[in-house]
Amino acid sequence: MLFNKTLISIGAIVLGMTTSLVNSSPSSSDNEKFQSKRSTMLSKVFGKRDCNFDCGSNGIPDCDSRCQNSGVDKFLVSACVGGKCYCGFDPSITLVTQIMPKVIGTHSGHFHCDEALAVWMLKQTKDFQGASLVRTRDPSKLAECNVVVDVGGVYDPAQHKYDHHQRGFTETFDDKHATKLSSAGLVYKHFGREVIANLLKKPETAEDVETIYQKTYNDFIESLDANDNGISAYPNTLTPLFKESPTSLAQRVGQKNPSWNETLTDPEVDERFVSASDMAGSELAGFVEAMANSWLPARSLVVDALEKRDQVNASGRVIALERSCPWKEHLMDLEKERGLEGDNNILYVLYPESSPEGNWRIQCVPTRPQGFENRKSLPESWRGYRDQELSEISKVDGCIFVHAGGFIGGNKSRHGAYEMARLALEL
Repeated sequence: MLFNKTLISIGAIVLGMTTSLVNSSPSSSDNEKFQSKRSTMLSKVFGKRDCNFDCGSNGIPDCDSRCQNSGVDKFLVSACVGGKCYCGFDPSITLVTQIMPKVIGTHSGHFHCDEALAVWMLKQTKDFQGASLVRTRDPSKLAECNVVVDVGGVYDPAQHKYDHHQRGFTETFDDKHATKLSSAGLVYKHFGREVIANLLKKPETAEDVETIYQKTYNDFIESLDANDNGISAYPNTLTPLFKESPTSLAQRVGQKNPSWNETLTDPEVDERFVSASDMAGSELAGFVEAMANSWLPARSLVVDALEKRDQVNASGRVIALERSCPWKEHLMDLEKERGLEGDNNILYVLYPESSPEGNWRIQCVPTRPQGFENRKSLPESWRGYRDQELSEISKVDGCIFVHAGGFIGGNKSRHGAYEMARLALEL
């Protein structure tokens, strides 16, 4: 199919006519008004050259083929509106996507975090920035959408269909992950690099973008995929030691749904969904910002500390950071890269509270980044003591404290922290 690429005033007129609808809340009445105005606009653009074919399940792709087979030569543009195909022949018409805003479709009713975040992520992309939103389970209305998430029973990125509920669906993020994707994971898999690049204002090919793209899936998106697919982080045979806090992102999104004894109209539920989508997106953006501005730059500090570890303690099992920073994951990644595992791994990390001339901390390295079990805890005889009493027990001047859990302690100087580490290794 050939398209006229010439931009003309009619495109600007139509865009101006639809801007208010794109930015409005996606209530049912607003969607009806949007479809009505869009139909009116298409009638003006295409005149009476409507093929009057049903769009079919593929929407605009079906219209392309049906316009081509309509018996009229040189049609320039097609669109699916109200379940019918429109075929344009005016040589001054540009692409229909330049004339009309795109539409994101998802299901109506009770919503979850995965589709709320999926919709937000799509709106951060070039293709779907400024898109309107339709929440429905009507197949004919979903067929008019440019992208559909979490409904429809089809996963086909070529058609921009991203559902995960269908029988036989087994898609994961990559070969290294076993967690089945939700609509959030599907959208992230195909659009995540662009979303990260746009948030960081960097090209998609930047090394930082790829690093944070992988990190964000592992630490943020995968848990949402697991939650929506009913996958637990721990074996069901384990008995929880305490109740999980109802403050996870998935739970907070769920709390925006109407309660069992609350009656809301469809437009009111749609407004709740938009609020949930914005909240989920804000948290993702905040996470990405923290990874780019804090977590990623910290790697160089850990690299430097590892290279100088023999200057801290002859064992090579203590490192000293020049500044407090996120170090756990970087340390464990670097240990694997450099073969510093088993009897060669790092046991204690030292760092200043604020400046190297001030107070210092000694912290135990955990067995895993988010864990509370230590490779080697601080001596039991030190735990729970403070100040002069602790200095007398440990035989180290300047002690401030050792936590009762034995995972962290403090001293008034760098030298004092070094001494605490030296003695802790021996006890």
